[in-house]
Amino acid sequence: MLPQTRPSLLLRLRSQRDSSSWREFTATYTQVINHYARPYGRCEDDQLDIAQNVWVILCRIMPNFHYQPGRGGFRSLLRRIVKTSAIDWIRRRGPIQLCNDTVAQAASRNDQDIGLDEQKFVLLRSLEMVRGKCSPVAWNCFERHVLERQSARDVAIQLGLSDNAVYVNSSRVLDRVRSCCNQLAKAQHHD
Repeated sequence: MLPQTRPSLLLRLRSQRDSSSWREFTATYTQVINHYARPYGRCEDDQLDIAQNVWVILCRIMPNFHYQPGRGGFRSLLRRIVKTSAIDWIRRRGPIQLCNDTVAQAASRNDQDIGLDEQKFVLLRSLEMVRGKCSPVAWNCFERHVLERQSARDVAIQLGLSDNAVYVNSSRVLDRVRSCCNQLAKAQHHD
């Protein structure tokens, strides 16, 4: 359950010396921010990094913030800050870094296959290329549902989505990965 926005608390945050108000604000909105950050991170550490960036932004803007309910709710502002922070964080972190070696584990499932090294390279390169072109939400659905083999229901609960959204996102990303694998495999055979 999301907390009710309390304009009096937001007003008290204008004084950075009011540590009790900041503690109350942090206690009230930490879970909300973590919830909003969940779809953007591939693992809990990513989500915490994004949330930490949000807190830095909030510390900077809250002393000058004027709550105007008619222009949109405070939770909408938080959601926009989380999204912007997540996009900036994803751009800054650079090339894909694996959480829990999920992609490497998926690539190593068929160790008896002939041409394993080539297949692993094609799969890992395809996953990396497609990851760079997908939204964080779509990639998380694919990674958790397809690669980690979590149920769509569990993934939906984790990411705050519907089961259908998990299926659609996973399917679209899987199609892109298959297409990319086929293109890379053809390119390797022509060399």
